[in-house]
This record gives sequence, structure tokens and C-alpha cells, in this order.
Amino acid sequence: MATEHREPNRVKWIGVRPGHEGEQVIAYATAVNVLGTVYTVPVDKILLLFGHSVGVYSTAAALGEMYIYDATPALEVTLVGRSVAANGSVNSDHSYDPPLELTAGYSLRILTVAATCRIRATIHGILIDA
Repeated sequence: MATEHREPNRVKWIGVRPGHEGEQVIAYATAVNVLGTVYTVPVDKILLLFGHSVGVYSTAAALGEMYIYDATPALEVTLVGRSVAANGSVNSDHSYDPPLELTAGYSLRILTVAATCRIRATIHGILIDA
């Protein structure tokens, strides 16, 4: 049987994790036919990613994706992969509870490889000291 990990006292949290003072991060990026960076975690910081929104718009069938890259930079994980039909659009919103933790040098990137396709991403998180 699978068990779910829960951090203690999370119902008492107000805004950020207990014991941390953080800076709110809201970042936005748009990409067409290129790998674009939404946000890179600064040195000696940790990004607590609470959520992201991704929209893909295209005049021809295409695919838009959002990734997490590590500091090397090598692909760690694909967060969102959305295909869209010709003259279509698709939006995707995700939230994390507890938040994803990204360490210094990690980045959130978006990609579309078609000149007819545009991807737009917004992230929301808190930046804390490592």
C-alpha cells in the first residue's frame, strides 16, 4: 500500500513554509521556435515552486513543453507537454502542495519547435536562502 508523505503542521502555514522568510517570485516567458528560459534559481537560493501556467497557441498542429533543467544544464524532467491542433489553443495550470524545491542553478524552460506555435508560461514561487 502506498503512503503519502506529509510535512508536520502544514495546515498552520501562512504564505510560506515555517521558519523561512522568502521573496515572492512571479516570472513570465514566451517562446516561438526556440528553447526559452522562464526562470533560473540564483546562487545560494532555493525556489519553492507553488505553481505554473502554460498556454500553447498555434496556426498548425504543434507541441509546446515546459521542462526543469539542472545546473549542468541537463534535462531533469518534463513538467508539461501539450499538443495543439491547427488554429487551436490549450492552457494548463498546475499547483504543488507541498511545493517543488529547485536548488541553485536549476531552471524552468519552455520549448516549441514550430514557427507557427507560441508557448507562454508563468510561474509562482518563493525564493529562500539555501
